[in-house]
Parts: sequence; C-alpha cells; structure tokens
Amino acid sequence: ERASTTVHINTPPPTPTADSDQNFCAIDNPTVADLKPNGTNIKWYTSENETISLDLKDALIDGKHYWATQTNGAGCESETRLEVTVSITTVEPPTTDESIQKFCITDNALVGDLKPNEDNIKWYANENDTTSLPTKDALKDNTDYYATQTNTENCESITRLKVTVSILSVEPPTTNESEQKFCITDNALVRDLKPDGTNIKWYISETDTDPLDSLVTLEDDTDYWATQINDAGCESETRLKVTVSILPIEPTVTAESTQVFCVNDNPIVANLVASGTLINWYATKNDTEPLSPSVSLIDEEDYWAAQTNAANCESETKVQVKVSILPVQPATIVNSTQVFCVNDNATVKDLEAEGLDIKWYDNEDDTIPLTDSTVLKHDEEYWATQSNSEKCESATKIKVTVSILQAQTPTATNSIQVFCKNNNPTVKDLKAE
Repeated sequence: ERASTTVHINTPPPTPTADSDQNFCAIDNPTVADLKPNGTNIKWYTSENETISLDLKDALIDGKHYWATQTNGAGCESETRLEVTVSITTVEPPTTDESIQKFCITDNALVGDLKPNEDNIKWYANENDTTSLPTKDALKDNTDYYATQTNTENCESITRLKVTVSILSVEPPTTNESEQKFCITDNALVRDLKPDGTNIKWYISETDTDPLDSLVTLEDDTDYWATQINDAGCESETRLKVTVSILPIEPTVTAESTQVFCVNDNPIVANLVASGTLINWYATKNDTEPLSPSVSLIDEEDYWAAQTNAANCESETKVQVKVSILPVQPATIVNSTQVFCVNDNATVKDLEAEGLDIKWYDNEDDTIPLTDSTVLKHDEEYWATQSNSEKCESATKIKVTVSILQAQTPTATNSIQVFCKNNNPTVKDLKAE
C-alpha cells in the first residue's frame, strides 16, 4: 500500500529593510534590540553567513556591521540578509574655567546662571541623577552641581562636569557718624559722605537700585543708604543709613565799617574787630583762603570777615571793613639842648616841645612814656612824640639834650662889713666876689 504526502514549498520572506547606518548614543548603552529594521521576527547575525543569531541583549559595538533576516509564519527565513553599520557616539563632558563658581547673594542666582564653556548643557543634582534640574531652580551655597553636554544628535555625555557653587554674602559698610554734618558753604557732594568700607555705592532709599552719582549735591535732613562691594563685585544685601545735616551760619556783624589804626602801632589782621565767634578775615569777598592773623594791614584796603561756628562751618556772607592807618607828624623842638638851673629841680614837664599831647621817653626805643614828675638829669637825652586827636602817636621821636647848670658860691673879703648909719646902706652896698 502506498501513502500519499502533500508537499508545500513555502517561498521565503524578503530581506528586511532599514537604514544601513544606524547611530546610537554611548550613554544609552545600546543593545541588539535597539537596532531598527522593517520586518517581522528579525534575527541578527555578526556576519552574512553566521548561523547562530545574536542575543537581543548583546551590547552593540561602535563601527561593527550587523546582518538581519526576517522569518515568516511558516518559519522560513529570508535567504538574503540586511547589512547595517552601527555608529556609537561618545560625547565629551562640558568644561569650565571655574570649578568653583561664585555668585552674589543679591543675584538670586539660578541653575541657568552656571557658566560652562559649551552649549546644550544639562545640570543634575548629583553624579547619577537621571532627571535634570530646571534652569530656574535657585542655586544653593556650598553645593555641587553636575553637568552633561548634548550634541546635535541629542547624545548626552556619559561623564559629568562637577561645579561647586559658592554664594557670597557681603556685610554693609559701617560708620562712626550716623548723622553727618556739612557746612552750607562746603556744597557737599555724595562723595563727601564718610563710611568705613570699600567700593561704596550710595542710594536715595533702602530699596533703590540705581546708585547716586558721586557728584550729586547732598540735601539737608535727608537719609542716604550705602552698600559695600567686595573684590568679587558682590554688593551687600543690607544698607547703612546716614542722615545728612547741612549747617547754615549767620554772617558776622561789626559796628565799625571803617576801622582806624595808628601807623606806629604796626596794625595786623589780628587787630581787626568784628563781633561773633571764630572770625576769619579775607583779602577779597570771594577769597577762600583766610589771611594769617599776623599779616600787616594796608591803609585804605578792604578786608572781609566771616564767622565760623563750633563745627567749623563758615558764614556764606562776608562783612566788609575798610582800614584807615593814620600817620602822625613828630613833635617840633625849638631848642635841641635845653638848659636848667640845678636849683630849679627841673622835671619832664619843664621840657619844651611844640605839638599836641607831647609824651617824653627815656630813649628812642622806649614804649613807656616818662611821668611829668620825673626829675631831669644833666647831660641826658630825652625823646618826644606827638599824638593826634585819635590818640595816634608819631612813629618818629625827637631828641632833646638836657643841661643842668650849677652857679659858684660867691666869696666876701670881709665877713663883717661896716656901714655908716647916715649913708642909709642897702643890700646893693654889700661887697661879694
């Protein structure tokens, strides 16, 4: 007996299709299962003739060729194989010039403010995190952040760049004068404020963000706020408050718009008179450098006085004074040698000079006049001055030499002289030599 058998010859499926070059990122650890053919029941081989297919979990190798077949429902495998070349892209991690990146606390720095040298960066909280940080997350002080770089094929670097963040806080400036006083004549500016600190910025309020120009004029009874900036350019969060007082001062007053001096007094600036405190004298109305008290006054010149207070503020307005220096002619002497008898007991008041308010001195340089009752001495010199109605004394003294004369005692031949009564003798009849 014969048995009948029906034979079915199945046509093998066609070769699968796919991109002949397939690219993968090294960070994805691609395996055979990640290859992308078009077909069903795909098997992969390491060569065109290999009969043992690869396990889907086998890791792909960069630059290697892989061969694919397709199998149909009847178990028939395609006669020809698809060749695919694998490229695995390794991306270098990003770099930076600053492994420790410093930010000012006032910057409120975010993840997006970190500074790598490359673009397309992702930041992570640790070396193994798979979820990247949002760029708007606030940075934390003394914290490490890890960066990867992504290329144009969207491959991310396996290794990560570590950056340590330092958030810098700056103390505000200090001062020993929370209230700072300026003279109105100083025309004080912002730069004249006196804080203790470095790189100071001044603001008109505690929250203002636009610093004042150093040449802005200070205003009376106004608060100014200072910050300090460190070497890293960080500005203090809190501010120092300083209150400004602008001190006005009234001008000096004087009762004498013309002040008169005697030439022989050699008047100096210190001799000028003005009411007020701590008076400064100037040569002109607009002078800023006061005259030394020892400067000699000049006849018919104007001088200007300003008053100064305890804070050394000077009055804006100056008062004008005119100086008049009066010369006096010396006394006139008729007799340069004046003769007196010893028995006259002559005194200074007996000396003769023509002039007003004559004063006599013991020598040319004496400043203390002799009294009228001073007894004159023989062969001594005496010096005379004249004073005018303003009591100014002549600078020049005139010399007088005194001569005191003493007569000889008479003698008589007869100490007893006899006269006749009838001759009616008189004193003139006495005989003496």
